[in-house]
Amino acid sequence: MRKLAILPVDKYLYKFIKCKGNFQSGMLVVDNKLKLPDIKDFHQSTRYFSHMGGKSNLKVFMDNPNKRKLYKLYIFYRELFRQQMHEHIERDTHLGLKANASLCEFLDLYNITESEFKMERGKKSWQRYKERSNAQVFS
Repeated sequence: MRKLAILPVDKYLYKFIKCKGNFQSGMLVVDNKLKLPDIKDFHQSTRYFSHMGGKSNLKVFMDNPNKRKLYKLYIFYRELFRQQMHEHIERDTHLGLKANASLCEFLDLYNITESEFKMERGKKSWQRYKERSNAQVFS
């Protein structure tokens, strides 16, 4: 049975989900077809829900919501944000734009401010992504 639940997320992720998710009447409506990731360590979900200060409350309408499903939903959108950020920067750098400028452009697409998502965090994520990509090419 579908019910309303609250998922605390960082402000940057809230803005991203609002643009990317099925947002209706001020809430994210989760379709049963959405493939949520498998998570083996649910101790992380307990830690996640115990540190909710400073988060934005995302209203979620889904079948049988529980902490595990909500945590999986959080992981899904967090990874989607990273993936799309990396793809955006990768595309722009191939066209000659600097990675920092591309990161700023990506954040501007979702009206995400520096106080919500630190540029340094995005730069580190991009660096790790490039290192993993290079390692896979040479293995």
